[in-house]
Amino acid sequence: MSERSTQIFDSFYEKIKDEYDNNNSSSELNSDRLHNAAIMKLMLESSNEIFMFCGCLSVFRPEFYERIAEVHGADTAEYIRIEMIKALAEFFADNNHRLNVILESGVNDLESSMIVDEETVRAAVSGGNLKSSALNSSFLWGNSLSHFAYSKDSEMLRLESNKIEHTGIYSRKNSELLKEASDTYAMLKSRSRAIA
Repeated sequence: MSERSTQIFDSFYEKIKDEYDNNNSSSELNSDRLHNAAIMKLMLESSNEIFMFCGCLSVFRPEFYERIAEVHGADTAEYIRIEMIKALAEFFADNNHRLNVILESGVNDLESSMIVDEETVRAAVSGGNLKSSALNSSFLWGNSLSHFAYSKDSEMLRLESNKIEHTGIYSRKNSELLKEASDTYAMLKSRSRAIA
């Protein structure tokens, strides 16, 4: 395992978790998939409802960890994948939690496309914990928009500046950015079709 890479993931996660636990506002630039996963892990652990606009399931798909393995090694990718599986499974286990996802492009089979097992996905969909939709192909601007994830209740936002490299900004307690994310999500939702 690349100890340095797992330290980057763990230390960034601990930094933003400490800020969250102390109810501090924060704004952090983040440079890659390690940071992306750390932010989503904290968001899953700290939020009741998450809204997300992504390409094709982002941190919740196995291919995300294949890209981490290419850069940081297979052991690092597996370590982070297991952390995310635990966080996502625990999030879905609470009937009061909701993950709302709009995909830039659809997936062939949602159940087999996620890092958690198919039974967990089916239960999340049938229990209302997971709601997903895909942008209508007639919506021309979809692929030019930045990907983002936010939660109003935990006041967290991650906005990508480069959706290929997964660079972006993490922000907490920034009501202006959260409102803009919420308005953008509502606009995208009105131009999408339900898939689960």
